Amino acid sequence: MGLAPLLAAPAWCGGTLTAGQQNTVTSWLRQHANYRLATDADCNCPTDIREMRDGYGDARYALPDYHPFTATGDFNDDGIEDFAVALIDRKAADKFTLVVFNGPSSDLPAFTKPGLDLRSDRLFYFGSLRSKPHRLWVAPFNSDAGFKLTPSGNTYKTESLVE
Repeated sequence: MGLAPLLAAPAWCGGTLTAGQQNTVTSWLRQHANYRLATDADCNCPTDIREMRDGYGDARYALPDYHPFTATGDFNDDGIEDFAVALIDRKAADKFTLVVFNGPSSDLPAFTKPGLDLRSDRLFYFGSLRSKPHRLWVAPFNSDAGFKLTPSGNTYKTESLVE
């Protein structure tokens, strides 16, 4: 199973996996055949995707390679790009598992969270659009009802978006 190459993203965030990241996910999926990579079509949210890519009418906020189930960025503040993907369990197609890999060469996920709602939850990493610390968010579009990942050693803990 390969991952389609995507467009380049602004430096502060992205939805494009590098070739190495694609290889990591593909290798992991070979060992976990009950999962498949979530795609834009699984979101059933073409208007939201288009608005994210267009910056809701403001080019300064446009994320041209936004994908609701893929995110790249420095999630753990170590200066190295990390990445996250949503994987769908082939036996429970309405749920997804968030899988986060740290750094460029980690073959094992640093964090997994199963049972997320495929119908509403999306991945967001805003990087420099928000003040530090930058965090990976999992939430519905235009909502603070989700959670963010905060580094905790070599893994992450979940925290509410509302403080």
